[in-house]
Amino acid sequence: MTNSNISGRSPSRFNRFHTPTASSNVSNSVFGSTRAAKFLRDVVEGTDSVDIVTIGDSNAGSAGSGGYQAGLATACAISGMPIYATPIGSTAHASEGNQRTGGMFLPLNNFVWQSTQSAPLTTLTNAAGVGDPQAGALKNALGFDTSELSKPYGFTWDGAFVSHLNVYTSAANGARIRVLRPSTMTEGTGVGGTLCQYRLVHGIFNAGSGLFRLLVMKDTNTIVEQGSFVFTNLGATGYATSFLDFTSPTVSSAPVAFTCAYDGYGTTNNEIRGPFCALWHSVIEKRKGFCVSNFNYEGGATMLVLEDRMYYMGHLLTSYLKELRERQIAAGGSGRVIIWLNGGVNSPPSSGSWLASVAGIRSIINTKWLNVLGYPWDDIAFVFSATHPQAPGTTETSLQNIRTSANTWAAAGAGISSVADSTTCVVDISKLFTYQQLSSLRLYQSVNNSEWTPHLSETVDAPTLSTVGRYANTSSGNQNYYDIRILNDGYATVSNAVVKALLDHV
Repeated sequence: MTNSNISGRSPSRFNRFHTPTASSNVSNSVFGSTRAAKFLRDVVEGTDSVDIVTIGDSNAGSAGSGGYQAGLATACAISGMPIYATPIGSTAHASEGNQRTGGMFLPLNNFVWQSTQSAPLTTLTNAAGVGDPQAGALKNALGFDTSELSKPYGFTWDGAFVSHLNVYTSAANGARIRVLRPSTMTEGTGVGGTLCQYRLVHGIFNAGSGLFRLLVMKDTNTIVEQGSFVFTNLGATGYATSFLDFTSPTVSSAPVAFTCAYDGYGTTNNEIRGPFCALWHSVIEKRKGFCVSNFNYEGGATMLVLEDRMYYMGHLLTSYLKELRERQIAAGGSGRVIIWLNGGVNSPPSSGSWLASVAGIRSIINTKWLNVLGYPWDDIAFVFSATHPQAPGTTETSLQNIRTSANTWAAAGAGISSVADSTTCVVDISKLFTYQQLSSLRLYQSVNNSEWTPHLSETVDAPTLSTVGRYANTSSGNQNYYDIRILNDGYATVSNAVVKALLDHV
C-alpha cells in the first residue's frame, strides 16, 4: 500500500504548451499527429499500455450501453488489444436523473454506488455545505467548484464521505466493483488465478483518527484478501492512493467472479471510521493492455460547457490523471494516456469557437499533466472529432464546416508552433461514414420508431443481464452478445472504423 499527496492551484485557462516530439501526416480520415496511433499500435504489439479517456456530450457515454466509451473499448478489443483494467469509477453520486448502478462501464464490470445516503454516510459536497471542517478543508484542497462538477457515466461526481468519529459499513450490496466471468481478470492462466490489484483514491486529513480497509471477496461475500487498516490522518489535507494486491479467486481451480469494496461491505471489524472520503476506484490486472474510462459525459453539453467543466475541476482532474498513470505503471505499462473528445452537435458553434474550446481543454489538461504532476510530454496524446454526420440541414452544414477547419488545423500542427511537436490529431468521422451509409445500416438511434441522428444506435441488454453488469452467467450466449453489439451498435461500428483508421495513420 502506498500513499502520496498532491496539491496545487488551479491553472489559467489560457495557458498553452509547446514542447518537443511526434510527427504529422494526413491520411484519408485522420489528420495531424501520429502519437495516438503509435500508442494504440504498441498495445496491439504487446509492448506497452494505454488508457483512453473519453470526454464529451451524451455521445461520450450515451444512455443505452455506454456510447463512445463502450464503443471504443469494443473496437480496441476487436483490434487485438487486451483489457488490463476496469474503468476508473467515482465512488459516490448526487441524486439526479439518469442514474445507473451498473452495466454502464464495460462488459463484465459491475460498478455499484450507494443509491441513498443516510447518516453517517454522506457526500463530500453535502458535508462541506453543512460546515464539516474536514470536508471543507478537503474540498478546498481539491479546489473544485461545486456548481461545475464532472459527470462521469451520467452521474454528477462526488466523494463518499464519513465525518470524524462516525463509523460506517454498507450492507453486502453497497459500494463495490464486481468483476464477472469470463473477464480476463477472473479467468487466470488455466491453472490458477490472475495477479490483480484493487485501488482506491481517497482523502487524507490533518486531524482525526479515521481509518478504512480494502477488501476482496469471492463472488459477493467470502473474503479472500483484506489489507491492513489505512489511516487517513497523514498530517496534511489532500488525497492519496491505497491499493491491495490479490490473486483472483478460484473454486476447485475454476475461476469465479469477485467483488472489491472499500466500505466494509457488511463484514465485522472492517468498518470505516471517519474522517474518510473515497474519490475514485478501479481494479487492474498486472499485464499490458488498454482501458477506456469516461471522465465527463453530459447530455446536451455544448463545447463551451465542456471546456468550462474542465476548467472548474481543480484537482479532481489532477487526481484522475495521476491515478490513470500510476495504476498503468503498476500493471506494467509506461503510463501513456489518450484524451479522446467528441462533440459539437448541441448548438453547433462556429469553426473558430469549436477549435478554441478543444485547444482550451487541451491546455487545461496539459497544465495538470506537465506542470502540476510533472509527467512526460511524450506520454500524452489528444484525439478530437466533431459529431458523426447528421441528416442534411443546418446542423450538418455547421458540423461539416467545423470538420473541414479541424482537419486543416490538425494537419498544420493543431496550434502548436512546430508541426512535429503536436500531440493532437483529428478524426473526421464523415470520411468514414456518410449520413446515407449510417442511415441505411440503421445505425442511428430509433426514437418512437423514427430515426434520430444526434445519437447512434446502441445494444441494450435484457433486464436480467443488465442487473448484474452485462452477463448473468458464463453460457455460450456471451459470445452472441459481442456479435450483436458489432452488428447493431452504432458506437461500436463507428469506433471500430475510427480505431482502424488510427492504426493505419503513419
